[in-house]
Amino acid sequence: MIQYTLVQGKFIPSGKGFEEVLLTGKYPLYASYRCRLSAGTQNIGYGSSSTTAVDNISSLNTGGEIYQLKLPENYKAEPYTVYAIAINGQNKHFRRIKEITKIFPELKKEISDFQKKNKLKNNNDGIISIIRYISSL
Repeated sequence: MIQYTLVQGKFIPSGKGFEEVLLTGKYPLYASYRCRLSAGTQNIGYGSSSTTAVDNISSLNTGGEIYQLKLPENYKAEPYTVYAIAINGQNKHFRRIKEITKIFPELKKEISDFQKKNKLKNNNDGIISIIRYISSL
């Protein structure tokens, strides 16, 4: 039987940032926390409004300096998580439980049934439960 250890709270360097180690074992699981900035609607006259394009910002290189940034009033920050599962030394990235079925297509029905039965959501706890379940099959 494969041993899994829930590790949450430990961060490791990855690329230009850090990933949280969520689970170790047969399929190690990592989480990268990001944020999408979007400009809100602006009044353009005649009772109309306009929404500008969305910019994704994943890192800010300031030569080792960290600055507290204040967003203008019409901007909105939307956090999201990108998960990575290590399979045979390669990281496969996904954001939702449904995307795990693309990584493990042969387990699509089992994953879907397990998610529905346990009413799992697309958050760290739900993703961890699915990965633990997959490794037990």
